[in-house]
Amino acid sequence: MIANTSPNGLVPYLEHRGASVWESLAVCEYCAEIEPSLWPADRVARAYARSIAAEMHSGFRALRQNMWMNLGRDYSGLGRTSDTLADIARIEAAWAGARQLSAAAGPYLFGAAITVADIMYAPVVTRFLTWRPAISTATQAYIDAIRAHPLIAEWYDGAAQEPSDWLVEDYEKTPNL
Repeated sequence: MIANTSPNGLVPYLEHRGASVWESLAVCEYCAEIEPSLWPADRVARAYARSIAAEMHSGFRALRQNMWMNLGRDYSGLGRTSDTLADIARIEAAWAGARQLSAAAGPYLFGAAITVADIMYAPVVTRFLTWRPAISTATQAYIDAIRAHPLIAEWYDGAAQEPSDWLVEDYEKTPNL
C-alpha cells in the first residue's frame, strides 16, 4: 500500500538507485538530472517551462475540484464553474505562451520532444478529454498530440484494465455540477 511506502503517503513516489523521491515536480526534476533534455535547452524557454510546471504543481484548485481526473468516464459539459473556466483560460494562455516561445516547432509545448512541462500538464489533458470544456483549436491540437503519445496511450490502456474493485465511487458517479 502506498501509504506505507511513500513518505507523505501519496503518489507519485519514485525509488531509483537508492533515491526516494516524492511530489510530482521533485520526481520530474530528479528525472531531468538524469535526462537533461526533459527541460528545454534554451534558457528563456526553460525558465518559462519551470514556471508553468510549478504553476501546475501548486495551482488550478477549481479545475482539480470540479473536473477531477478519470480516464474512463465522459463528463462532457459538466464542471464548468466560473472559477474552473478561469483556470482553463489560464492554462490555455500558459500553453499558448510556451508554443510561442518554441515557435511551434513541434506538437508539444516546447517543440518536438516531451518536456517536464508536458508531463506536469498530462493530468490536465486527461481532464479536458473527460470533461470536454470549450477550448481553442490550438489547445485541442496539443491535447490530441499528448493523447497520441505512446506513454499516455499506455496510461489509458492500463486504466481500462484496472479491476472494478479499484474504482473510487465518488469519482465514478455523474457529478452534480
